[in-house]
Amino acid sequence: MQKIRFIKPPLSVLHRQGFVCVDMHAHSRYSDSTNKIGTIAKQCIAKGIGIAMTDHNEILANFKLKEALRGHPEILLVPGIEVSSKQGPHILLYFYELEDLAIFYERHIKQHKKKNPYTALNITAEEIIEAASGFQCLKGIAHPFAPGFMGIEKLLKRKGMDNDLVKKCDFVEVINGRVTEKMNLRACKLALEDGKSYTGGSDAHTRSEIGSTITAARATTLAEFLDAIKHRENLVIGKQVRMNKPYSYMITAGKHLRYPGTTLRENFERKIKRPLQYFIPKLKKMLRW
Repeated sequence: MQKIRFIKPPLSVLHRQGFVCVDMHAHSRYSDSTNKIGTIAKQCIAKGIGIAMTDHNEILANFKLKEALRGHPEILLVPGIEVSSKQGPHILLYFYELEDLAIFYERHIKQHKKKNPYTALNITAEEIIEAASGFQCLKGIAHPFAPGFMGIEKLLKRKGMDNDLVKKCDFVEVINGRVTEKMNLRACKLALEDGKSYTGGSDAHTRSEIGSTITAARATTLAEFLDAIKHRENLVIGKQVRMNKPYSYMITAGKHLRYPGTTLRENFERKIKRPLQYFIPKLKKMLRW
């Protein structure tokens, strides 16, 4: 069976074959989305899928959703967070224990948050990975070839990030529902070339996106599911929800515009100041020749 497939997930078929299906990248109203916890719970129950709540720099949805799904032990909840690094790229973390996620957040994330809680923290991608290494969790790069500052390509070229960062990660997100298939194919190539595990998720910011990309494995517990990913015994199946994409991005933008000063400073820092710091020395060197 092909392990990474760019199609709509055939959930009923996968369930019959004994797979547990989990959307490994989703957001709630506690991040830059409007998805309510009750809405997320209903979608998971209706589709028979598990979910990883990976809000930006926030973990509250993990606890709220656990409470909302108390009567549904069949729904696998993966404790997670998407951390926005200082350089721009987003780091996904999946924990074996919800308590460990809470400790990690209190020790390493909370104090680095800015006025806009969804934007980049005052902590680098390398520091995030190093801090998470002290916990039993899986560490990976979200949408590595996403446009702009969210991807790793430009940073690697400009030496704004450790070239060994990918090697220090456990997995690469190979299908993200909000980026193009071409970008996801490059992520697949990165994972295969570096011998990394692979995950996929919808990156849902709206209700209809939930479950459009899933990671599937034969497992009965959270530990077995994450171990299957670690040993590359999982499937990743999904595709971009094209019709909903503009609305989804409008919701994200609206959340960030609640903090105009912080958002403008972040964009100036990453899109103007840092590129200039990279190109000016090169230009001076060229002029000397």
